[in-house]
Amino acid sequence: MERFRSALEKGNLSDLGWRGNKFTWSNKHEDDTFTKERLDRAVAIPRWAHLHKDYWVEVLAGRCSDHRPLLLFSSKKGRNIWRSKKVFRYEAGWAKDEECEGVIRREWDRREERGEQPINFMNLLDNCSKALGMWNNQNKVNRVKVIKEKQNTLRSYKMMRGGTTQQRLKGCKERLGVCWRRKT
Repeated sequence: MERFRSALEKGNLSDLGWRGNKFTWSNKHEDDTFTKERLDRAVAIPRWAHLHKDYWVEVLAGRCSDHRPLLLFSSKKGRNIWRSKKVFRYEAGWAKDEECEGVIRREWDRREERGEQPINFMNLLDNCSKALGMWNNQNKVNRVKVIKEKQNTLRSYKMMRGGTTQQRLKGCKERLGVCWRRKT
């Protein structure tokens, strides 16, 4: 538990509290060994809590697990502030590109060069998302060029083979139809 508290402190995260039943876990025993605890929590940085003044965490009824789910409600007013900033989304396809890992590693190395101790994960995530966004934008131009080149190559193959694929398929169907009619 001490390591958990330390991680919260290092990340500048605060418990958002709860409404309703505070216990999020139970061992589901029906005898004297029955135990329940508040193990699961919703946490946030102070900036988030300031922007979302009207929020609460509700502990819901658990159905399939010994843990009860948490539901975080927040006001529209706070969400509008966050919407003004473009949301970063990691694209799963990037993992196939070897350069992507290099971009992330460079950001981690820069953090070490700057001597950031303890690790400020929010800054690190922000820096990584910016670097990946710039890398993606640079590669987008190259990807568009490659796609256009491949489309042109396909068009030239179609011309060399005498028409479009659709025309060739139609011709095959007509020939097969003729053959089929002859056999019957």
